[in-house]
Amino acid sequence: MSDINTTILSLEMRVGILEDRLACVEPGTVGNREKDRVTKQLELVRAELKKERVSYYEFLRMRCPG
Repeated sequence: MSDINTTILSLEMRVGILEDRLACVEPGTVGNREKDRVTKQLELVRAELKKERVSYYEFLRMRCPG
């Protein structure tokens, strides 16, 4: 179970880092490409985080029904 918690925490930290990086992208052609790249990474990490949370909640339901 601690592996699941560690994975979720790690993904939450990655989301925060990517959100910070996205907020700091300078406008312009290069900035737009960087923004697109970071946005895609952020979407992937958020999807992985959602999947891990669902797995964690399913694990909890199996251990503690009702």
